[in-house]
Amino acid sequence: MPTPKLITLANLGPEGTFPQDGLVEDAAGNLFGGTEGGGIGNHGMIFEVVRTADGYDSTPNILVNFNGADGSAVMSGLIMDAAGNLFGTTYGGGAYYSFGGEFGGTVFEIPRTADGYASTPTTLASFKGDDGRNLHGALMTDANGDLFSTTEYGGANNLGTVFEIVKAADGYDSTPKTLVTFNGTNGANPQGYLVADDAGNLFSTTRYGGANGAGTVFEIMKTADGYASTPITLLSFNGTDGANPYAALLIDAAGDLFGSTFLGGANGLGTVFEIAKTDGGYDSTPAVLGDFDYNIGSPIGGLIADAAGNLFGASFAVYEIPRNADGSFGALTTVVNLDAWSFGDLTADAAGNLFGTDHQASTVFEVTNSGFQVSCFLNGTRIATEFGEARVEELRAGDRVRCQMRGVAPIVWVGWRQLDVRRHADPTRVWPVRVRNGAFAAGMPGRDLFLSPDHAVFLDGVLIPIRCLINGGTIAQVPMDAVSYYHIELAEHDVLSADGLPVESYLDTGDRANFANGGGAMTLHPDFTARMWEAKACAPLVVIGREVAAARLRLAEHAHGLPDDTRGPAAYDRFARSLHKSR
Repeated sequence: MPTPKLITLANLGPEGTFPQDGLVEDAAGNLFGGTEGGGIGNHGMIFEVVRTADGYDSTPNILVNFNGADGSAVMSGLIMDAAGNLFGTTYGGGAYYSFGGEFGGTVFEIPRTADGYASTPTTLASFKGDDGRNLHGALMTDANGDLFSTTEYGGANNLGTVFEIVKAADGYDSTPKTLVTFNGTNGANPQGYLVADDAGNLFSTTRYGGANGAGTVFEIMKTADGYASTPITLLSFNGTDGANPYAALLIDAAGDLFGSTFLGGANGLGTVFEIAKTDGGYDSTPAVLGDFDYNIGSPIGGLIADAAGNLFGASFAVYEIPRNADGSFGALTTVVNLDAWSFGDLTADAAGNLFGTDHQASTVFEVTNSGFQVSCFLNGTRIATEFGEARVEELRAGDRVRCQMRGVAPIVWVGWRQLDVRRHADPTRVWPVRVRNGAFAAGMPGRDLFLSPDHAVFLDGVLIPIRCLINGGTIAQVPMDAVSYYHIELAEHDVLSADGLPVESYLDTGDRANFANGGGAMTLHPDFTARMWEAKACAPLVVIGREVAAARLRLAEHAHGLPDDTRGPAAYDRFARSLHKSR
């Protein structure tokens, strides 16, 4: 595997300084983020790094300069809705801002227009202190479009709040609704964003407070009437298992929670931890998956997961904790060293390239050949719906598709990514795999089908990644300079018909924000580990063993009877004939 490579895409200074968090990507591959400083009066700005034919424009496009009255200091990442509108928070500023940022903070929207983006942000809410102040975390959206996040200070005890901004038919309610006020015992000073489980319960961390004053992991239960006003403390850090978490959490298919702490652990420089979900709730003792040292440094940003369940994050280096086949984790390792300290979460594209920002250097960076794994449909794939076949890029949430387990089910979400494969250090990781017409049986598929290498097909009761069935003939990778990948999420994991071949839907467990329209902080992404598949998947996933061997033999035998122009190269035809004779 080629060596990971660090690339500086853009320098944000002096127009913008100190980017605090990660990036969001649109369907064209353009990157968007914010800065704490720079702009008019040093109040920060929103920038775009434009994707070009051969890479990225090294000069950022400044979309918005904050002026204090409309917000000050963007400390969080942005989220993007389906129309391309951008949403975010500021640490200070707004209608109740005072000198030095003692009060204030806003939630804002930057509308997308026919010509680009509005240069003036729309203030959705200004915080005045009793409802919270100083917004550090990114926003999360629910199915209704309501916005959620945390404030670091303010509220009844000046120790922070969790709030909701309700979306109405004519816009957003300008008065934030306080869901939780922290009192120290149940946590203090949250800085991370929120994540939600399938039931709508909310989870995050507080930097301080709890039984030991070293921070907490908390849950806010969703009720029939809204949300519980008292958070449940799932974990109070004690130093040995970590201390003072800045970042938000990652939630997997089994409901297990993953995160990082800024301090504590074996070296005093932070930990990566897991809180397992049990039949009775959550384990009160976290598993420490890794301890940070001076080579990687204390993390402020959170974690993302790839399709194999490997965890990635950034500090003074981009790091990885690999997932083993049995569901356990390997050692915390460095992917690539950074030139400065990254404060934010990473973003991944469909090629597995990772993107982030350096706080100290005020730059946007990319890491190619990172080892991050993805799985998707290629654009043009025809999916069976209740009214016939439709191209995957034409499908929308609410459309009803035919599926193996439940007959017909509505689409919850369609994610997309575009990528320039020419920029990838190892194109074989992302070149689509072509499944020739009739490769498995007559009409399976009914035309040549293209899948990403890790997309799984459903055969004889199991799911097998298509890369495990590549044979150089009826199933082979096809070099392409650029591809557009899509994925379809249903309420429950199921098997779809793609050009007549049964293939998996998106498994809702990892980092949805890795897609261009992922909705930012609500991270949901496939995770192909045995333990998680047992919890959520519609069938077992296999990559080796008798099922894979039987599938490969079936493909070879079937290819023996296909026309010459369908079964592939002559060498493969001879292989198929030899297998047929051996039977």
